Amino acid sequence: MEKNHRLPFLGICLLMVAVRWVLLSQEWENNPFTRIPIEDAAAAWTDGLALWENGFQLSTPFLSAPLYLGLVAIVRGLGGDLFSLFLIQTFLWAGTAFLLGRAAFRFYSKSLPEKSSYHAALLATAFFLFLPDPWLVTGRVLNGTLQLFLATLLWSQLSSPSLRPYRLGLVAGLNALANPPFLLAVIAIPIWLHRKLGRGASFRALGMGILLLLPISLHNYQACGEWIPISGQAGLTFAHGNSYPSDGLYRPVSEVSGERQKQNLDALHFVAEQTGETSWSATSTFFFKRGLQSWAEHPFASIASVGKKILFFFTEYGYGDIYQARLEKEANLSSAPGPVGFGAFLLVPALLAAFFLRRRGSFGFAEFLCMGIPLLTVIIFFYSPRYRMAALPICTVLGTWLFYSGNARTPLRSGAAWVSAGVLLPFLFQSDATSFRPAFWNKLGSLHEQESNWTSAIDSYRKSWVAGFPDAGPSLGHALRRAGQEKEGLSILQESADSQPLSAYAQRSLAVALAENGKLEEAKLAFLKAVELEPADWESPSGIGNICAALNQIPEAESWYQKSLELRPDFAPAWLNMGFLFEKEDPRKSLEAFQQALELQPELLPARLSMAGLYATCPDPQIRNGQKALQLLSVFGEVLYQDPNLMELRASAFAVLGDWRQAVAIQSEALRAFESLGATDSIGPAKAALLGFQNQQLRLR
Repeated sequence: MEKNHRLPFLGICLLMVAVRWVLLSQEWENNPFTRIPIEDAAAAWTDGLALWENGFQLSTPFLSAPLYLGLVAIVRGLGGDLFSLFLIQTFLWAGTAFLLGRAAFRFYSKSLPEKSSYHAALLATAFFLFLPDPWLVTGRVLNGTLQLFLATLLWSQLSSPSLRPYRLGLVAGLNALANPPFLLAVIAIPIWLHRKLGRGASFRALGMGILLLLPISLHNYQACGEWIPISGQAGLTFAHGNSYPSDGLYRPVSEVSGERQKQNLDALHFVAEQTGETSWSATSTFFFKRGLQSWAEHPFASIASVGKKILFFFTEYGYGDIYQARLEKEANLSSAPGPVGFGAFLLVPALLAAFFLRRRGSFGFAEFLCMGIPLLTVIIFFYSPRYRMAALPICTVLGTWLFYSGNARTPLRSGAAWVSAGVLLPFLFQSDATSFRPAFWNKLGSLHEQESNWTSAIDSYRKSWVAGFPDAGPSLGHALRRAGQEKEGLSILQESADSQPLSAYAQRSLAVALAENGKLEEAKLAFLKAVELEPADWESPSGIGNICAALNQIPEAESWYQKSLELRPDFAPAWLNMGFLFEKEDPRKSLEAFQQALELQPELLPARLSMAGLYATCPDPQIRNGQKALQLLSVFGEVLYQDPNLMELRASAFAVLGDWRQAVAIQSEALRAFESLGATDSIGPAKAALLGFQNQQLRLR
């Protein structure tokens, strides 16, 4: 393509970056799904930071695409926020469109006149930029934009007139790191090159691909002692899509937690109990066998499931195993351009185009690979727009070709057939959104809850609960309690636990409510049941530890906190609770626990206050440190001069530093504040502390 022909493509892409950014800013205000990552997105956002903080070495093998986690890690490590990540993803999306336009022009030139090729490439670029799925993932913490860019880059390199083995191996390896099923490309491309360019080119491409994957395999080996090429969750994913009864979509495995951040660890513990072997390879093998056993026991249902997966691949729009674009649009939350159904009307035409172009010799290895691997992924696992994502660029190009290739006398290759097939078939075979609404409302409720919008959370949870979504009951009960409706909330929690005796989430939610109502023994039993149901649950052991601490069972409490931290070393609340446990008996151990909690969660104010209190009032002179106490308190800003409790901590810190004048002045202000508030319980101790400072005596716990 000549340079002057590239300018319109570049102009369209940059214009759409600006448009997307404006609409994304509006979406940020209106759509909690954009502001708050959920499920896999939440895991990626959390794991990215953990990857950075641990020097790019996790304690487990990678359980998702490592390249995207690395991108998130760099963004978070450099202080970037969600908006920074979305900006990068928006440029990746636009860059994909630009690459697609250039490669499409070259592809169309094989079978169309130059002018038609140019117009078709412009149209394909515009179509891609308006597809809802790529549009959506620019504003989500998902690796869709990275997959799109690298898949398009791979197709561009494979269809280039001059094949460069090292570059092909590099791009294939990057695709595998962003989308593990493309590991197949790392193997297939050298075989293809051997036929095209000979043995040397084949070895160079294969060597480059393996060299790129090697650091990830070494990371996984260092984490768990097992050779896992890229990521270690394929078996469980296979079971999600192939255990009877399967409808071609994601379905939870009953013995494994449905919560994304607990799921893989829970599967590891479950398989260890079943087989006695604790390894990620054994876990993956166990669930692969389960899926294959389901195939053997229900062959016709499994074949029907494969048919549904293929049908979903070419006709489904709006559904997602994490985000429901159709329902977001219905709820006036998303800003996707045009009807969501636009996302599927290119796919059936692409299949027709592949048939005709194959007969002409224009649909070759490059197109087969870039379309076939995502399709094979869906067939093997389950339909998800994330698994189909990498095929969208090539499908867009193929579908657009069909529009330009024929005329009225050849209707199967005319625009009329293209439009009718693309619009009619998705409409006829679309999944029923009614079955997904309850889960959508539950997710929406959880987002409102995270923003403490209890009225909206209760409304969404109640819709989901009435519609029969099991997890909505415990969530609704919790939200009602936080909104001050204790009686109704506790009643719903009890009803949910009774009706779902095998739900760890329902038992854990009830346990929390019982403990907060002082029913400690009942709460402990509910927590123990949750641990039994979900061995990888790190929250329930911490809850049991709190109950033991309240009952003054110190060794037992410590044991449960340790169990929680064995399961999740970065679980800040367990470190915080451990700090509270030893605050009086072992201040040094308490300080270490508070420090761990604060490093993991810098905004955890109870840990900050407790550390400041220990530095300012601990009887052990080797622990007291007035300067550190003041540093910890400095984040409170103006509140330091308004809250009498914070004033007292500052006064004690200055006393430790020997600045008695400041200590007396600040303690006097604190006393006056207590008196103006009528805090009678605090006035006496405040007066005693003031007298002590006047006599140059420290205030010790």
